[in-house]
Amino acid sequence: MILKIFSTSLFYAATLLLSGGPVMASCQDAPGPGVDWSGCQKKQLMLTGENFSGGTFNQGYFTSTDFSRSNLSGSHFVGADLSRANMSKSNLSKASFEKVQASRIWFEQSNLTGAVFRKSELTRANFKGANLDGAAFPGSELNRADFEGARLTNVDFSKAELARANLAGQSIKSVDFSYANVSRSDFHNAVLNDVRLSGAYLFLTRLEGVDLTDVSGLTQEQLDLACGDQTTRLPPGLDVPSGWPCLDLDD
Repeated sequence: MILKIFSTSLFYAATLLLSGGPVMASCQDAPGPGVDWSGCQKKQLMLTGENFSGGTFNQGYFTSTDFSRSNLSGSHFVGADLSRANMSKSNLSKASFEKVQASRIWFEQSNLTGAVFRKSELTRANFKGANLDGAAFPGSELNRADFEGARLTNVDFSKAELARANLAGQSIKSVDFSYANVSRSDFHNAVLNDVRLSGAYLFLTRLEGVDLTDVSGLTQEQLDLACGDQTTRLPPGLDVPSGWPCLDLDD
């Protein structure tokens, strides 16, 4: 009887392999396209310059691991822990980072076009010089994130937490900040084209030198909470708040 069960199990496993059926993730598999490291412990490793395209890393642990200069396009990191990981100068186009824990992660100069970060923890993330065109961050935590030199076109920041984020001097086009918290964020000298601010929280948001004439959804109540100066251009129908320029801009 035992021999029969064992033979049946071997037959079933072989059938799955030959038919392309589901195969369990193997944490011992070498890096490569389509690798499945779901749930694996891969902390503090050096994995630079690898090809992980189409890989699956869901629910895995990759804290402080170095993925820099790697191809991670189309990969999946749903629910993974990427805190302090380094993904700089990597191809992460159309990658999925839903519900990741990734505080202080590095994406400097990476390609993140079309990447999805829905409801992710990205506090103090480094996006300097990254290409974020078409990326989506709805409901994500991005407090103190740094977007210096990043490409920001068609980005979804709706309902995101962006308090104290650095967006100064950026070209921001067709970006949705609806119902986002951008309190104390720095937009000074940024160029805003077709930007949506409906319901956004603008407490002490820095708008010095910003042309707001091409934004939608901005109300006088929001503007009264923000910080601008004589170089801030307002949409028709809105007035310069009496409290400008703000004095309380300490970090």
